[in-house]
Amino acid sequence: MTVSKKFRLRVIRLRNPLILFAASSVGLVGLLFFRLKSSVPGLSASEAASLASSVSWSQIINNPLNMPYKLAVFGLVKWQHGGVFMLRSVSAIFAIAMIYLFYYVLRQWYARRTAILGTTLFATSSWLLHYARLAQPDIMYIALIAAITYGTWLRQTKKTSLVIVVGGLLAVFLLYIPGLIWLVIAGGWWQRRSIFKHYRHYTVTGLIMITVSAGLLVPLIYGLATHPNLIRQLFGLQLPGYPDVWAVLRSIAIIPYQLAVHANVNPVVWLGNLPLLDVFALAMLVLGIYKHFFMRGLDRARVLLGIAVISVVLIGFGIVNTIILLPVLYILVASGIGLMLQQWFTVFPRNPLAGLIGTTLISLAVLMTMFYHINHYYIAWPNSNDTKSVFIVKP
Repeated sequence: MTVSKKFRLRVIRLRNPLILFAASSVGLVGLLFFRLKSSVPGLSASEAASLASSVSWSQIINNPLNMPYKLAVFGLVKWQHGGVFMLRSVSAIFAIAMIYLFYYVLRQWYARRTAILGTTLFATSSWLLHYARLAQPDIMYIALIAAITYGTWLRQTKKTSLVIVVGGLLAVFLLYIPGLIWLVIAGGWWQRRSIFKHYRHYTVTGLIMITVSAGLLVPLIYGLATHPNLIRQLFGLQLPGYPDVWAVLRSIAIIPYQLAVHANVNPVVWLGNLPLLDVFALAMLVLGIYKHFFMRGLDRARVLLGIAVISVVLIGFGIVNTIILLPVLYILVASGIGLMLQQWFTVFPRNPLAGLIGTTLISLAVLMTMFYHINHYYIAWPNSNDTKSVFIVKP
């Protein structure tokens, strides 16, 4: 086979994935950057506080928590690009990267149809949009998707040296986010055999990466040493003093209520006290939990359960935002969609018309849910008087 023919075959094979990637990129950029500056009158107080903590190197060193986000903002300010649009674009770009990783995880675990529908729901969720279009670091909590992606990829790849490099950089990144140190510890222990196997084969690369990771953690160590109060925040503990056990339990117990009935009133990141999940997502979430109950022996089910438990406990202690639950919940929502489609095709295994009808009905439900969330975020929320009253700070 000639070189030109091989090239043509490769182009043909990659054509559909490239078209899908290009179309999804255009859609995501439009979704997350549309009226990014003008949707609300100005910055909120929390956005202004986030900006104020990132305008100088000394401020970042003194409080290095969320340092990757702060460095991006610091770079924009330093090079005179600290307008509202650019500041919020940091969260938007990060969210786009996590959406692609979310699709990768779903594609590894479920069928392509389920992965596309699940990712579409995740990307257009008003819960995600509220945080992905704000100039504050809360969006960093969905980096849990990157950890799940790494664990999935780790079991499949043979690129040992790349596993070491990516794993070291990801661990450093997560350690800078308050509360996620527990997930780094738990994930490292869970994958310890795979990680040690790769380090054993590439000892030199491993030693270099350990040294690099330690160097990248120097600002965090310095900040904790000079400001010991940050240690509790790093571990996701409420300040000051010992945690109130009953308050923690109440915070945990109210999470299902916030998901299904009424969320906390916070016009900066939500519209009124609407529930965090819509009716369709709740129904699919229940189905997804049901499905994973019977898959509880699989590693993926254990990983989701472990992450969910740690996340709920961290939310209870009051430092970590509920956005940390978003990736796990929407993976379960996608699982519920997959179960619905699976059952439909089990009933009609050889009837293409029935299969098309089932896929169309689920797709219409997803489209209607998208329409609800887009109206929620782009129309109802910015036009609320409560929202206008909190976005009044000029950058």
